[in-house]
Amino acid sequence: MTKKLFPFVNWFPMKSINLKDDLIAGITVALLLVPQSMAYAELAGLPVRYGLYAAIIPVALMALFGSMAQISGGPTAMTGIITASVLFPLVQDIPPEFRDARYIELAILLSLTVGICRLLMGVFKLSSLVNLISHPVIAGFTNAAAIVIALSQLPKLLGVTEVYIEQEFMGLIKSFAHFSDKIDQIHPLSAITGTLSLIGLVYLKKIYRKIPWPLVIVACSCFVFWKCDVVNESLIVGEIPSSFPALRFPQNSHGQWLDTLITLIPASIMITLIGFVETVSISKAISLKTRQPMNLDQELIGQGVGSIAGSFAQAYPVGSSFTRSALNLASGARTGMSNIFAVITVILVLLFLTPALYYLPKATLSAMIISSTFGLIDFEPIRVSWRVMRREGIVAIFTFVATLCFAPSIMDGFLWGAGISIAAYLYRTMKPRIDVFDWSEKCPLHLRTRSHHISALRFRCAIFFASVEAFEESIITCLAKNKNTRYMLIEAQSINRIDASGEWGLRNLVKDLKKNKVELVFAGLPPEACEMIQKTQLDELIGLNNFYPNSEAAINALHERINGNNLEYMI
Repeated sequence: MTKKLFPFVNWFPMKSINLKDDLIAGITVALLLVPQSMAYAELAGLPVRYGLYAAIIPVALMALFGSMAQISGGPTAMTGIITASVLFPLVQDIPPEFRDARYIELAILLSLTVGICRLLMGVFKLSSLVNLISHPVIAGFTNAAAIVIALSQLPKLLGVTEVYIEQEFMGLIKSFAHFSDKIDQIHPLSAITGTLSLIGLVYLKKIYRKIPWPLVIVACSCFVFWKCDVVNESLIVGEIPSSFPALRFPQNSHGQWLDTLITLIPASIMITLIGFVETVSISKAISLKTRQPMNLDQELIGQGVGSIAGSFAQAYPVGSSFTRSALNLASGARTGMSNIFAVITVILVLLFLTPALYYLPKATLSAMIISSTFGLIDFEPIRVSWRVMRREGIVAIFTFVATLCFAPSIMDGFLWGAGISIAAYLYRTMKPRIDVFDWSEKCPLHLRTRSHHISALRFRCAIFFASVEAFEESIITCLAKNKNTRYMLIEAQSINRIDASGEWGLRNLVKDLKKNKVELVFAGLPPEACEMIQKTQLDELIGLNNFYPNSEAAINALHERINGNNLEYMI
């Protein structure tokens, strides 16, 4: 029980070799975590120090209460862009002098609500809810979000700082018309530094992976801007307080608490679900590599505890990073202590090394953000979805286009895509495949009924609220084609579930059939469905002698009944 509540107990007793490996892995990950945290804070619309804050308490608690030792938490590109897309519209009506402070408050409150959502999902073992988001929706959204992230950073990469992205339909595209009017404002040094940083981040790691290139590029960029004496605060990070984040309850200086929390709930659910999709992918990859068992509900608990506690330490929403997790695993991490060592390294940087980051160019941070999107862009899943099922491909393409069109409010694009996906699923279940069998030569041998008094069909779907109407219609149509039917045989191997709506519809159908001297017969009905109709005594209404293990047994038995009743036989 203790190990379930406190997974970090499994780290003990620690071996010296494990501790050494974790130390090396932790420092290695921290060398990537520090610059990425600052970059993703910029992406989220926050001062860079909040990225470092989000790399301390949340990361430590995610490691302590998560189930996978090598998963590295903290700021990510996806949570950053969703945070920005959600919060910017909420502060537009606030006076400019209070806008930044209110934005930071909302970001911290969002961490609290995201944490509550994650914790509740984990405690009540609802990790399977992520399956509500279809793969085509994820593929379309992820690709579009990556493009939105990259395009939104392009002005900063070139040193153009006064480009405002309109919070409206086609806002991102309209902002580029505004950007084209400011080409003359490109800052040459920022443009050169940003472009070279982007090239270095993409290609240098392919040459020699063991060098922490992001940190090297950050150091070189700081040195260049320091030597060139760039002091424009819109082009550099500027002063970062050298102190641990103040521990306090999240603030809400504008509006009622309840109204604010309700406003943030939709975004919290979205960040929870999309972030957890990333976590599931990371967990699967690590589990296959290390043979560790997966406990996705425990991961949700760890992320929930980390996000809630992080909101008390001025952190904004975080997630699991595929890049840093892969680096953690490759660096030899044995336990979650590697993440604790990474956190200690971040704290040391925050306390003692922030003056060295004063001249860090924002163009370099934009280059880091853009480079991170290259790993997110992958159109192969969309192409595969199109090939496998045209309808799924359309959902993926629709989500992709909608997310781009609604950008920077990418949450709207995701919701439209998810809505279309669910609608397409319900349509499929309302129109399931139904195979009608008779006595023709085209019918499989064991399903040839050999009598006008038997009609047979195979229903390839559960009988529930969305499909019960189709089930009834298929039987009525079948009876209309063969007016001599006395036994309506259902090959039921695919009917693995019957819900309350299905039971009600089935009960009324059986009554109507009996009034017309037709008996409903099931062959191969799965145990789950049998258990349900037994609970409601529907099996007694149907007739206990109308259930058979397979179609062949059912047809043979029905032929004997026909012979016994002297009904006309069809050979």
